[in-house]
Amino acid sequence: SRRRHTRFKCDWSSDVCSSDLEAGLIQTSLVIGFAIALFISSYCSDFYNPNRILSIYLVINFLSSFIFYLVAKDFWTAIFINFFIGFAQGGIYGPSILLVSEKFKSKNKGSAMGVMLGSQSFGYAISLTLSYIITTNYGYKISFLTASLISLIGAAFLLAATYQDFYKKYQFTKLNKKFSLNQNKIGRAHV
Repeated sequence: SRRRHTRFKCDWSSDVCSSDLEAGLIQTSLVIGFAIALFISSYCSDFYNPNRILSIYLVINFLSSFIFYLVAKDFWTAIFINFFIGFAQGGIYGPSILLVSEKFKSKNKGSAMGVMLGSQSFGYAISLTLSYIITTNYGYKISFLTASLISLIGAAFLLAATYQDFYKKYQFTKLNKKFSLNQNKIGRAHV
């Protein structure tokens, strides 16, 4: 069974990688991109409108999957483009949590976060299933094309849903300064 799985992996990606090590490195580039984007998008969401940040990462998500479809022909292009696919996925995560937290009252935040995170996980499971079916029947390139088109449709739905908030001005820098000044005053009062 293990040997069969390994053969399948090399069969579908034989244009891109020639060994299990190369396939693992391509996957690792995705995880590294994801981790870097989590830090960047979460940090930027404190200072800029999270709707805009989310939109930027949604565009990167579409473009990176579409560019993979067009360009990835060897190990190095796959590693580079897959990094950006992970970067886009990580960039979507932080701002989406902030937006859900902002939109719901305290008593509903837990269930709202659960629905959002559960939806993301469920979407990932559906994506893997569809990718397997499409890759098996039509090849990995069509699978990436399908993923990019679905992410474009998802981005359009999100932008339509958050259109009113997209141009909203956030004043997080002033709030952060006020918060840190209050902390200093509280700290001095207890000393």
